[in-house]
Amino acid sequence: MLHHVFGDNYFHFFMFIMNKVWLVEQFGLPRSIPFLVNATSANTPFFRQAQELGAFFGRDVVVQGRREIVKVDQAYLALPFFCNAETMTWIAGVFRDEIDETSEQSDRPVFTIRSSTAPNGRLFRNQDEVSRLAEKAGFEVLDPATMTLKEQANRFAKAPIIAGAHGAALTNMIFRAGKPTGVIELFSPSMGSPHYAMMAREFGFCYRSTLTKNPEGRTFTASTEVDLVELEKMFDDMLAQVQN
Repeated sequence: MLHHVFGDNYFHFFMFIMNKVWLVEQFGLPRSIPFLVNATSANTPFFRQAQELGAFFGRDVVVQGRREIVKVDQAYLALPFFCNAETMTWIAGVFRDEIDETSEQSDRPVFTIRSSTAPNGRLFRNQDEVSRLAEKAGFEVLDPATMTLKEQANRFAKAPIIAGAHGAALTNMIFRAGKPTGVIELFSPSMGSPHYAMMAREFGFCYRSTLTKNPEGRTFTASTEVDLVELEKMFDDMLAQVQN
């Protein structure tokens, strides 16, 4: 069973769905046994793209609709560890291509942004200034929501530093598994969780975080402002550390 209550979220897809795939594969369950997943998860673009990329290793995927009961003779419930480096490294390998250090693909640091239509809000009211500062520091500013799963896997696999607001985009640090990496996370003072710090620690990445300021709006979706002086210092410090 690949069910998860927040299975339509990019972070939860990797941490609570793909980690179950890892466990099933590690224990060698016959591939004739299908996966069962709820419709909410199955209908997300990244889940469909994962299917197209062969992430479920040829197993059939049975989609369970809302309020639908699926009758089975025997069910297997996978309960893997959360945020485990071995598991996350395996998952990264399912999606990213082999890293070619000589390729022309960009290897600049990445600063992730959220579009004005992002469902969870948490926008920076001074995003234009933040983006200019990031570009000046050598970062590529991009919105992962505009990219396919494969494009995200291959782009973030080449990013020596990943920075941005607390949110699902930082999940892409998983594709840097096995490489020295810096992570900068900008927290709204009205909400946050330690998950990305936990991921960074598990991988041995250099991690820094700071709070943005002046939240406006509802707790979980409030817009904020970034302290540009502090952010510039964080960029400089992280760039120096990664280059060393």
